[in-house]
Amino acid sequence: MQNVSIRQSSGHAGRGMVLVMLAAMLWGTVTVGVKLLYNWGETTPLTIGWLRLTVAAPALFALAHVFTGASPARMVIRAPFRTWGLLLVGAFTMAAYQVCLFAALTRTSATVGAVLALCSAPVFAAVLGWPLLGERPTRWVGVALVGAILGTALLSRLTDWRDLLALDYLLGNVLALGAGLSYALYSLAARGLVGRVNPWHIIAIVFGGGSLMLLPWVLATGFVAIFGWGGWGVVLYLGLAPTALAYIFHIFGLRTTPASVATLLSLLEPLTATGLAFILLGERLQGMQMAGAILLLASLGVLYWKR
Repeated sequence: MQNVSIRQSSGHAGRGMVLVMLAAMLWGTVTVGVKLLYNWGETTPLTIGWLRLTVAAPALFALAHVFTGASPARMVIRAPFRTWGLLLVGAFTMAAYQVCLFAALTRTSATVGAVLALCSAPVFAAVLGWPLLGERPTRWVGVALVGAILGTALLSRLTDWRDLLALDYLLGNVLALGAGLSYALYSLAARGLVGRVNPWHIIAIVFGGGSLMLLPWVLATGFVAIFGWGGWGVVLYLGLAPTALAYIFHIFGLRTTPASVATLLSLLEPLTATGLAFILLGERLQGMQMAGAILLLASLGVLYWKR
């Protein structure tokens, strides 16, 4: 009987790992999907960010109700002041993440934007965890930070003085790092909500709140979404697959997957973005940029293995 239970446990763990991998791969498709929207029609980062949050929010609210049996809106009404504050921070930073990342993709490649945003977020979170949550960083966090800075410089081609003059390209990379910082702040806010709010409710409220926060800006600057059926299909995909479906996979996968393994599997996200950008957009990293991407991934590995 013990052998049977071990095999069953191993099988559950294997399925959990597959679900976490699928979630990471779905998240890795976002930057390429946005690039396709820019190529296929006329739109703005603010419009795409709002559309993604707005399409995702109803699906996430429905999923939260199905999997918890309770309405996220009712939970918010009863929440204490501190919980309200953390949820507002989460909604604001999630909205900022969408806009910064999608604005970056108008100025830099999908590959560079994805790697900078996705790999810098955990490093920002580790560094900011000290002043915000009292999580004192270890020396390995310092090593990861140095590696991440060097990797960012190489990936952004800051070693080439000609690229320093291309301010638009530099702004794109800065915006990608801004997306990483925004997601780091969101993750810290979500960490502060653990044990107080169900994960399904956190996700639903953050996406719904982010959509409401962006709406006045969209109305003020103009809603621009001029593309055909293929473009609208990508919009629906961005709102449903890398959000609702990915979070289903991720949350259920984490039930049987150790956190250390799950964080390692998250490396599939930037790798998926890089591979799709090569296949669908013909993007290629130069030698020094490839070295920078590898250094960023290695820094992420150090951060997770030695924390």
